[in-house]
Amino acid sequence: MLDGEKPNREQFVTDLSFVRFIAAMGFVALLVGCANTGSTWSHAQTPSGYRAPQTLNVSVAVQTQGEDLDDAVKELKGSLRSELKSRGIQATFVGKADGSPMTELRVVEWAAGSRWKRYWRDDDGEGHIVVVVKSPTLDGQPGFNGTVRGYVKAGVWYGGSASISASEAGLAIAKAIAGEPE
Repeated sequence: MLDGEKPNREQFVTDLSFVRFIAAMGFVALLVGCANTGSTWSHAQTPSGYRAPQTLNVSVAVQTQGEDLDDAVKELKGSLRSELKSRGIQATFVGKADGSPMTELRVVEWAAGSRWKRYWRDDDGEGHIVVVVKSPTLDGQPGFNGTVRGYVKAGVWYGGSASISASEAGLAIAKAIAGEPE
């Protein structure tokens, strides 16, 4: 617009649309920035020369209890299957370890935490899952071993679901089995 010209309606609508767009993007960035999820490994060991398998059988043993644990185990399996598939590894879940070479997961700790406290970013509201992992090499020798802890400390939509911690653990396990550095 030149000096002395009156703003026209089209220019005003365009400027208003741009302002709304910027405000909406700021709100989305704020929501995304509020999530606090992830995973950590302890006692993780991978033998030198480790190569990721193309297929593997996976058994999941649950050695703990807690509210919504079934949902968390479903999320763990779903995340693991999806992430392994995206890395070219076919996973088949079996009932329990039968002695043949297979990846064994033991869910040893589960805490749903408090979604309300997570909403207010209170660390006491953390939800987490702890999984012990034993995954053999292609020839059945000891392969990747470790303990992963998936967590959700805060999140959008009223603090984030506790099952997000299981999804984070599944992602970390898939990366480890695929031989990707953390």
